Amino acid sequence: METLDIIIQIVGWIYFAAWSISFYPQILINYQRKKVTGLDFNFIALNLSGFLCYTIYNVCLFYIPRFKEDFVHFNPNQTEPVFANDIGFSIHATFATIVTIIQCLIYERGNQKVHITVIIATVVIWLGAGILTVLVIVHKLNTFYHGYYFATVKLGISASKYFPQAYFNYKRKSTIGWSIGNILLDFTGGSFSLIQQGLSAIKEKNIDTMIGNPVKFGLGLLSMAFDVFFMIQHYIFYVDREEPEDNSRSDLYYQSDQIDYNNEQNNRNNQPHIA
Repeated sequence: METLDIIIQIVGWIYFAAWSISFYPQILINYQRKKVTGLDFNFIALNLSGFLCYTIYNVCLFYIPRFKEDFVHFNPNQTEPVFANDIGFSIHATFATIVTIIQCLIYERGNQKVHITVIIATVVIWLGAGILTVLVIVHKLNTFYHGYYFATVKLGISASKYFPQAYFNYKRKSTIGWSIGNILLDFTGGSFSLIQQGLSAIKEKNIDTMIGNPVKFGLGLLSMAFDVFFMIQHYIFYVDREEPEDNSRSDLYYQSDQIDYNNEQNNRNNQPHIA
């Protein structure tokens, strides 16, 4: 194996490690706080569909010869559309997102819920995926278009999933309960992902090699752009902001019980003392 090939593999596994570890600061914060009030549920819901699409896209291109042959036919300059680290990252990202969703179900979450628009979009996405998969199975659709669908969905979700969290931070005027460590590692992963693609283009002496995998290329660029915005929110806009009051039902019950307890104590103090 040539030196450049070794470097490409090393860079790829660095981006895999950075992107994979990036999920755990948020999971850890949720565990420590036993609540997920700083995390937007729409972001998590979109994340799950996005990484599932990315996993299907990578697994099909890496393991199924028919998919890879059709891809190379339409992209003759892209000889290696998917690396082993792409498979590892997408599967792990799906798993980590599911863990976060479980936390959202069991920990205190306030009055948060997934918006109806996100629910409808999710249903439409997977309904379309099911139809296209059936068409591929019965040989009525080229696998390239099947993969292109999942690639497009993943890019679309990557372009939109960050908006709910960014707006959520803006409404709360705080980033407490939301992990900046996630963002810093995500930015690192995106950087090394683009570096790996650039090195592959140098190796093949063709720029098309870098942009031939639109999901991977677009994912790196989009994630880095939003990461910069989140860094600005955390380090400039909302520095030293206290956590907003939690409007969860449990807190309201607690406050009500506390008021009743205080009133009872006051009544007792005001009663005449009988010797």
